[in-house]
Amino acid sequence: MVGKDPDTGQARKRYLEQLADQLGLSDRVVFTGPRQDIPRIMVGLDVLVHCAHTEVFGRVLVEAMAAETPVVATAVGDIPEVIEDNQTGLLVDEGDVEGVGMAVLKLLKDAA
Repeated sequence: MVGKDPDTGQARKRYLEQLADQLGLSDRVVFTGPRQDIPRIMVGLDVLVHCAHTEVFGRVLVEAMAAETPVVATAVGDIPEVIEDNQTGLLVDEGDVEGVGMAVLKLLKDAA
């Protein structure tokens, strides 16, 4: 998980850390905090997952595509203008947790 928790009290980060621990994933999830070397991070990802509730532009999606990193994103705001479903990434409905999981698995199974 890359980036800063927008909540000054770090409530989201604490919640996600606890969730990772409860799911037995603590050793597989890294919380990097803010980073300045995003191009380097992007090329190291297998898939970028962007589960926004609202989004004006989605710069991180463009950065991922520039790094040829596969993208799964929620179809909210202007994201469908940035990501063409099944072409430049996979789009799922907001709140569709199962859909996100299936989209990530689809990309991970695709050797190309």
